[in-house]
Amino acid sequence: MGLDSRERATRALSFEEPDVVPVQDFPWPETVDRWKREGFPAEGVEVPDYFGFGMYYLAFDLSPRYEGFVYEETDRWRVSTDGWGSMNRSWKGRSGKPSFLVPAVRSLEEFQDSVEPFPAFGQAT
Repeated sequence: MGLDSRERATRALSFEEPDVVPVQDFPWPETVDRWKREGFPAEGVEVPDYFGFGMYYLAFDLSPRYEGFVYEETDRWRVSTDGWGSMNRSWKGRSGKPSFLVPAVRSLEEFQDSVEPFPAFGQAT
């Protein structure tokens, strides 16, 4: 008998060898909706269970939490800054990877002025 998902993930995250590599993915909602319209995966079956994902996605906001600002908005796109201070173009009303337009930090000097002062990067106070 093989390991269960928890044992498999614990071993992998502890740099120990699991029986198989635990897989984790997170299809976009539009993709899952299309699969369901096409009869795949089976009705009533969760996508992670259907594909045998061994781990679930857990996210934390580790950004400096800069205030967002919307520069431009159309019926399809939004150009805005995010919690990291980067300027991005994102779809409106659908999932997808944003297009990064301008990074938050473009030089060592900008890093030293805007990021390094955060307690996580500097010495404990």
